[in-house]
Amino acid sequence: MNQREQTGFAGIDARASEAIEPVQDAPLLKAKTTHVGKSLERFEDPAILTGRGRYGDDLGIKPGTLHAAVLRSPHAHAELISINTTGALACEGVRAVLTRDDLAAWSRPFVVGVKSKMEQWALATDRVRYVGEPVAVVMAESRALAEDALDLIKVEYKTLDPVTSIEGALKSDAAVLHPNVETNVISDRSFRYGEPETAFRDAPHRVKLEAHYPRNTCAPIECAVVIAEYLSGDEGYDVTSNFMGPFSLHAVMALALNVPANRLRHKAPRDSGGSFGVKQAVFPYVVLMCLASRKANAPVKYVEDRLEHLSAATSATGRRTGTRSMTGSGGGGTSSGSSGGDSATGAVTGRAAPPSIGTACVPIRAGSLPTSGSVSRKALIS
Repeated sequence: MNQREQTGFAGIDARASEAIEPVQDAPLLKAKTTHVGKSLERFEDPAILTGRGRYGDDLGIKPGTLHAAVLRSPHAHAELISINTTGALACEGVRAVLTRDDLAAWSRPFVVGVKSKMEQWALATDRVRYVGEPVAVVMAESRALAEDALDLIKVEYKTLDPVTSIEGALKSDAAVLHPNVETNVISDRSFRYGEPETAFRDAPHRVKLEAHYPRNTCAPIECAVVIAEYLSGDEGYDVTSNFMGPFSLHAVMALALNVPANRLRHKAPRDSGGSFGVKQAVFPYVVLMCLASRKANAPVKYVEDRLEHLSAATSATGRRTGTRSMTGSGGGGTSSGSSGGDSATGAVTGRAAPPSIGTACVPIRAGSLPTSGSVSRKALIS
């Protein structure tokens, strides 16, 4: 490098040094604010406590919106022979009645969680399988007029023996709830590795447990609310409901309505009057009211009353779980318990890595609500 280049770089370095200001001591960082263990002010309370909440039934509706009332089955199990809606249609203020005859043209059965021929439609089709199952929907100018018209619908049933328990559903002479399936055992799955039978035969210690967990439900302050509108020109449906899982089951509802997912617009109210899981059962009514709106050619609003909720809302699955566990001569052990689906096996083994497992999960249909059922499980852990 020549002298001129050295001088040039020296000048640059000197100017850069002059531009750099002395470094000041950096201020100490403040401690991060934590919310753990502190009482926090609730921002939603003033509106709710002063009557300014926005629940499903508080929302405004379009002029011309009709009100729906649902005719429900009085039987736990019966064939649906005929439905006569002539009297209801003649009532003042009644615009339309939705029945099973309308379903096939506009919808399809809901997707079920097992590989089975079992079908669930938005309304009962061939038979009813629980008290409170929807059979028809009346759309009228007011809820009172719609409810009055329900009394004039003539339904002929052929009653069948009910199925009310896991043990009863498994009997050889039990009534079959879904004839297409030909049995109340709608799925029978099992897996195994190792030799669980041999391990149990040679084990010094064995533990056996059978647990029965009955169906149960809950009653939030706010019942189901659905406001649905069929949009002409193949634009699909616009829905507002207090369904607790609008995203998780959006595809299921769109498939049931025979429309692409982007043709079903679903909105939720700002406030919710409780759920505790029971509002997972609102999605069949979203589909049902969409079909009612299409039949009436007008927006339709449906508000579930308390009697309907107590008789026909969903319930937690009834379960019977049998478990046998063993420990080897070297000690150790496993935790025991039951959980949903095949995870019962994982709950029993805990953190242990057992050399042998045999398990079976058998969903069984008893006379229960549409989004519930009964499950019988067996597990052998060694």
